[in-house]
Amino acid sequence: MASILQNRTFDDRIQLMTYRLMNEVGILKRGSDYRDMAQIALDQGNPGEAQAAMEQAFAKNLYTEQRDKESNQRLLDTAKKKALDDRASLARNEKEAATAPSGDALVQIGGAYLGYGQPDKALAAINAGISKGKLKYPDEAYMLLGIAYGRAKNNGEAIKAFNKATVDPKYARLAKLWALEARS
Repeated sequence: MASILQNRTFDDRIQLMTYRLMNEVGILKRGSDYRDMAQIALDQGNPGEAQAAMEQAFAKNLYTEQRDKESNQRLLDTAKKKALDDRASLARNEKEAATAPSGDALVQIGGAYLGYGQPDKALAAINAGISKGKLKYPDEAYMLLGIAYGRAKNNGEAIKAFNKATVDPKYARLAKLWALEARS
């Protein structure tokens, strides 16, 4: 996984998916990694995940210098504010996403539900988005679906979803690692 992160030619979506896996398997250890994960999640419109990442970092006391504490506290405060606003509009956004011509918005809504620890709602939204089709990032959709199944304790379906992330070789490589985690 480290090789994926070190090769900066990958996009933020791949990096965020890698951080998610690192967090899942317990090898996300550095405060800077949590900060980067949170920043990417915020940039991609997932403040719930950003908030959760920063709260984990603070709970693990990963920021020891005052300057780091202050700057990362600002990031956490931003994530909390955006998450509060996001949660308030999530149901409305989901209804709007259902009327969109592609399934991308529904997949992103599903990602938001994952960030808030609601895998059942995530499964419904992501499956609806995949069914709708015309996805800009189909591999990401299947990866999020696999994560949602895993968090809903359905590892068999998680593995099936990860195995469908095959369009982009970078995602396919990462999906294999996720599938290994789901098997363990």
